[in-house]
Parts: sequence; structure tokens; C-alpha cells
Amino acid sequence: ARGHLALVIDDVGRELHLFDQLLALRFSLTFSVVPGGVFAAGVQLRLRGDRRRPREILLHLPCEPLDPGAMRAGAEAREQFLRVDAPADELQAALQAALDRVPTAVGVNNHMGSRLTAERAAMDALMPVLRARGLFFLDSRTTAHSQGLAAAEAGGVPALGRDVF
Repeated sequence: ARGHLALVIDDVGRELHLFDQLLALRFSLTFSVVPGGVFAAGVQLRLRGDRRRPREILLHLPCEPLDPGAMRAGAEAREQFLRVDAPADELQAALQAALDRVPTAVGVNNHMGSRLTAERAAMDALMPVLRARGLFFLDSRTTAHSQGLAAAEAGGVPALGRDVF
């Protein structure tokens, strides 16, 4: 094969009936769990418990979007978003807290985040946490101005970015 295809299902942990349908598929899927999802803990248990089809689990990290109102709409209101104006230690603490809610994660991808991922200092602040935990960063590239891959490379964190959204 001349290429690879990775399928990542985002926003896992919010709607159980959709999760059940996706879990039943026989394809190699990666599930990205939002830390504030009502079913976040349960879906991780089910994913880890399916010995027939091992699945990778990512943390779907809520990051500040360009439209601040989007962080307060619907299910987003239950999430703790990483914000551009937060100091580095607060960004790291928020990332640690999110990882504590999704302890089975092998990597992190951003949920929303067009504003945060475009800020190099914010992305640089996150990378030591990922490196210390041995995690990778998958840049969802919600903006063409994302600094995620550059920050990951500079921070010694394995990373890749999506091609199709």
C-alpha cells in the first residue's frame, strides 16, 4: 500500500446509542473521548474490555475556538476548555485533569480549538505534559494557522495532522 488511512471518531462519551453502533463495526477505529462526556468513563471501560477488537483511545481535548459562544452551547457547556489567555501552568493543569478523566488515552487530539491551536505559546505549554506521559498529538487542524505540529516537534512529542476533516 502507498498510504495509510486512520479513522478517528471524535466526541465519544456523549451519546451512548451512537457509540454502540460504532463499536459494533468491525473496522479498526480510534475513539476520541471528550473528558466531560456523560458516558466518558463507561465507554472507556467498554473499549478496553473488547478483547476481540482492540481500539485506540484518544483524549479529545476541549480547546478554545474562534467563536467563544461555541464553548457555552449544548454539551460544550460541560467541558473545561483550555483558553489562550490562561498561563502555562493552568493550561498544563487543565490538560492533566482532562487526562485523569481519560486515563486510557494513548494520544490527544484537539476538540474545536482554532484559537488555542493557532497560539504557539499555548501549544508549547502542553507538550511537556504529553512528552512526560508518552502520548502523541494528533492535530485536528481546525485552522490553517495551527501551531500544534510545530510545537510537538519542538517539544519532542510524536505528532501528525489530519488530511481530511
